[in-house]
Amino acid sequence: MKTYTNFSDVAKALGYKTKKMVKKEKSQVCPECGHDMRNIEGTNVWFCEWTTLEDKKLKDETEVQVFTTCGKRILATA
Repeated sequence: MKTYTNFSDVAKALGYKTKKMVKKEKSQVCPECGHDMRNIEGTNVWFCEWTTLEDKKLKDETEVQVFTTCGKRILATA
């Protein structure tokens, strides 16, 4: 009688295929603008980097283009 040291060997002997575990990266959506947030590696801090280019007028009616950023930061829980 053959002895097995782990369950994957037993499953292989019985003809079962073992599932491959694929770690799926979690994603977070910004609660303010609705775009994807970037995780600061090694932490639970998520940062929204969404920027838009808008046309605005100054007080003296001069037209300018302005970058606006969301910049929302959140602490994600497990």
